[in-house]
Amino acid sequence: MSAAVTTGGLACEQLSVHFPVKAGLFGKQVVHAVEQVDFRVAPGEVVGLVGESGCGKSTLAKVMVGLQKPTAGTLRYGERDVWAMSAPERRRVFAREVAMVFQDPASSLNPRWRVRDLVRDPLDVHEVGTPAQRRERVAELIELVGLSESVADRLPRQLSGGQRQRVAIARALALDPAVVVADEPTSALDVSVKAQILNLLDDLRARLNLSMVFISHDIHAVRHVADRIAVMYLGRVVEEGPADALALAPRHPYTKALFSAVPTLAGRAEERIVLEGPVPSARKPPPGCPFATRCWKVQDDCRQGFPAPSVDGDRRHWCSHPLA
Repeated sequence: MSAAVTTGGLACEQLSVHFPVKAGLFGKQVVHAVEQVDFRVAPGEVVGLVGESGCGKSTLAKVMVGLQKPTAGTLRYGERDVWAMSAPERRRVFAREVAMVFQDPASSLNPRWRVRDLVRDPLDVHEVGTPAQRRERVAELIELVGLSESVADRLPRQLSGGQRQRVAIARALALDPAVVVADEPTSALDVSVKAQILNLLDDLRARLNLSMVFISHDIHAVRHVADRIAVMYLGRVVEEGPADALALAPRHPYTKALFSAVPTLAGRAEERIVLEGPVPSARKPPPGCPFATRCWKVQDDCRQGFPAPSVDGDRRHWCSHPLA
């Protein structure tokens, strides 16, 4: 693989995903799941992607791992346009370099396969090494994610939720990818196990020099592992920047509302912001800022068109009347 491919990171450029849906007996409408998103993950960087359920995070994740073709825009890996590759090349190159950890390990792992078979499957599919080398790699991966050797012969139903998620992470790392997209990897876990998985991902990132996209609705969990955070609302990115900077001084009102909504172990740092007003439909997104119907700083110009990005050093926000 060329150096340009392996060192250039993963980037979405003006990327949109629309889904046609039925409306009534004969009518059709379009769901604007993702709309003109610019999003980049540099080599060795962890970028958090946060927002409410239904904002388009998981759809964007599927695009980033090649499971969903975008309606418009470009997905680049290094200097390569992923969807300009032929299907065999995409499987041979891109599928080995970008892996995904799914939200629910109970449904993403074959219940009839033992752990060693689940972890070895990507190696078999891509014909990596000899059978002996694959067995050695499986043992290495199981140890890497903090599981004991005895787990290898168990079925998924014989494991705890945290153990299943560790198996899913080991499977994602089997081909030694450069980028891992983790879609809500802790949402099905209790608090103590969630902390263990977050620490594991943080440790693996440092040990393997992984690039990672960490997707969650829990903005404080994302802040724990991410270098940068991008905030999505109704299919659009509305703010992005360094994780601590967004937490301490958000520019977009929606970002501030997200941080106020999730308590930390030390309690709430500020009064919770309760959002009022209707959430626009993704079938008929408004012409202006999609957050205008719930924003306490809304003015007439907010409803006229989606604002251009405002750049402040390594931060960007899409808001006509940002917070001080």
